[in-house]
Amino acid sequence: MLSHKTLTLVFSVLITLPRYTAAHGYVQSIVVNGKSFPGFNPSDIYQNPAPAVAGWTAGNQDNGFVAPDGGDDVICHKNATPGQAYVTANAGDIVGFQWNTWPTSHHGPMLDYIASCDGECTTADKTTLSFAKLDAVGLISGSNPGTWGDDEMIANNFTWNLQLPTTLASGNYVIRHETIALHQAQQPDGAQLYPQCVNFKVTGTGDAVPSGVPGTQIYPDPSDPGLTFNLYTTFDSYTPPGPPVWSAAAPPAAQGAGGSAAPSGSAASSAPAASAASTATPTTMQTVASLSSAAAVATGESACSSKKKLKF
Repeated sequence: MLSHKTLTLVFSVLITLPRYTAAHGYVQSIVVNGKSFPGFNPSDIYQNPAPAVAGWTAGNQDNGFVAPDGGDDVICHKNATPGQAYVTANAGDIVGFQWNTWPTSHHGPMLDYIASCDGECTTADKTTLSFAKLDAVGLISGSNPGTWGDDEMIANNFTWNLQLPTTLASGNYVIRHETIALHQAQQPDGAQLYPQCVNFKVTGTGDAVPSGVPGTQIYPDPSDPGLTFNLYTTFDSYTPPGPPVWSAAAPPAAQGAGGSAAPSGSAASSAPAASAASTATPTTMQTVASLSSAAAVATGESACSSKKKLKF
């Protein structure tokens, strides 16, 4: 039973939180060779001190999106700052990005980019990173709306597998993992970007170092056909937005073969699950997270219902 003082604190926090449903998701963990590394959980900011994780800290406590014209926020989500830890991996490893949940209505591509930090990623300036595309899986079959890359992620226990380039040089990298929801893309600037950046420390014997485009130029034209696509028509093809895939990238990884640690959550779930790093979150804070989700649902307001509300 929570004390009156605790309840007062809980509801004080609630009224300061964005009033949106938490139906969207985030990368709660990254799995490599059977080892799970915690990603950034939006509730981490309420811990003192916040846990040091490889995922970049971002202002996505509403589980909202970034619009294609979102400026620097397009790089690693809203007001993102570097993660303070690393995922360790070898060149050629399969990496499983495990989302806590994702709504089945939000069809769209899965994309991955990589940038060399040329030093420590924990102090990197996101605006100076140069990103090369590692994969882009869009339309798989059908139409109106069809089966998409994110549908494969959902079917694979909310996990997206990426193979690191086998010739990748040893070093520190930021991988920009992303899904783009296209269910409102037929409207002007209606595509919804959900970028998630993660620090990697890679060991390899190769010499391939990515050289791509600045993060703000990944999608330089909001009117790109890949960002203005109408899901609710008959079609037989789709070209994901952004630059071409890097010549050193590995072929698209099989979905269902990696990411051994099962994430929690479901397509129908509206409450974000805690990452491995935040299992020790105080009970009061867990209650805040749960109640904030419930309160948002009760308002009937959706993070998708008003794009302008989410552009800070």
